[in-house]
Amino acid sequence: MKFLTFTLFLFLIQFSSAFAAELKLEEISGNQPYFFTDVIAFKNIETSTEDEVRLEIFLKLPYDSIQFLKKKDSFEAKCEIAFTVLDKNGEQLGGHVTQKNIQAKTYRETNSIRNSIIYFYAFDIPSLDEYTIRAAVTDSDSKAECVQRYTLKNKFAGNKKIQISDLVYTDKVAMDSLHEISHFRPSVIRNFDDKLDKYFLYYEIYNNTDENELDVSYLIRAPKTKGAIIDSTFKVIAETGKIKRQVIELPSDSLHLGEYSIELKISNSKARLNYKKPIQIRWRQIPFSISNLTEAIEQLRYIAPNKEYQKIQKADEIEQKELFQEFWKKRDPTDGTALNEIMLEYYRRVEHSNKNFSNVTPGWKTDRGMVYILFGPPSDVEDHSFEANSRPYLVWYYYSLGRKFTFVDFRGFGDYELLEPLSSFDTYFNN
Repeated sequence: MKFLTFTLFLFLIQFSSAFAAELKLEEISGNQPYFFTDVIAFKNIETSTEDEVRLEIFLKLPYDSIQFLKKKDSFEAKCEIAFTVLDKNGEQLGGHVTQKNIQAKTYRETNSIRNSIIYFYAFDIPSLDEYTIRAAVTDSDSKAECVQRYTLKNKFAGNKKIQISDLVYTDKVAMDSLHEISHFRPSVIRNFDDKLDKYFLYYEIYNNTDENELDVSYLIRAPKTKGAIIDSTFKVIAETGKIKRQVIELPSDSLHLGEYSIELKISNSKARLNYKKPIQIRWRQIPFSISNLTEAIEQLRYIAPNKEYQKIQKADEIEQKELFQEFWKKRDPTDGTALNEIMLEYYRRVEHSNKNFSNVTPGWKTDRGMVYILFGPPSDVEDHSFEANSRPYLVWYYYSLGRKFTFVDFRGFGDYELLEPLSSFDTYFNN
């Protein structure tokens, strides 16, 4: 969080900083029906109390994640969508359940990567520091259920002169006759289609001062770039006690797959707000664990044949993207569906390795990470970390493969190495 330098006007101007609303996925249970969720906190200025937040939950459900049944001249699917909002102590603040019937004219529509439904529900709840959001989808025919649990930090806790909502990824914004934003379509999966010409970040300004004119500026940087990729300064009229809806336009030719930061400043003579937040540009159908193409390509080294791996690495940025997508498309077990299950599983294992095996070296580069990525979770683990007269070691068993791997901590720093190196056959086991 970046704070403005104090000046001689300190006693006349109240400074405030917006806390970036942190939405964190804590847990997923169940593989189907898979869905995507976005949760956004807006200030509820329509109520008479300052201690209320409007929590908007968006859920995107792809057609191919649920079971369709043939019904005469069409196909039909049924599911239940449930949202629950809890405080940090587990007390329920709100709940909602709905039944959805989904119709498709052809079988091809039921498997199309382009077809999905977006469901929206809003809760008006007390303004607290933290919430837990539970989203669940149950397929009514197969009875399969998937549950996602999130935590959300609320940046509206406390009283400030100028506030903003969190940034919302959107690819469509509609304007009314007065050139004001009438509505927007959230991306939900917080991704942008790499074929779009423009992306948008939507946000709301809440001006609690008695001055309606505000100075607004923002800039967007790449982590290793000193100068701004996008830089803009302008004035807006934000009436006291009303919502001012704004969008930041992101030209697709300026931002590619990767991590960026946005710095937003809003001020008048009574108050000033600084807002700094990381943002990520992603591609559709790419796992959320991939935020950097260069790193994602490097992580292919366990399964990519050397010639193909070198070709991708040496290509320029545009060609790298095409070769990376082509690499995984050739290995997609269900071509034409919304998900590439092999790619998702591979990068899920990379992410697991980073979370559990990182030391000085990133987890995916360690020996345990390599074995986990290639073979998945072991059937059984023997832990000999604290035995006397022996270096710490672990034994991983893979009963279905008739294999075991022994890892030894030779240096005593928790950096477990394979006792015997993998063969070239093992290295390309999943290729």
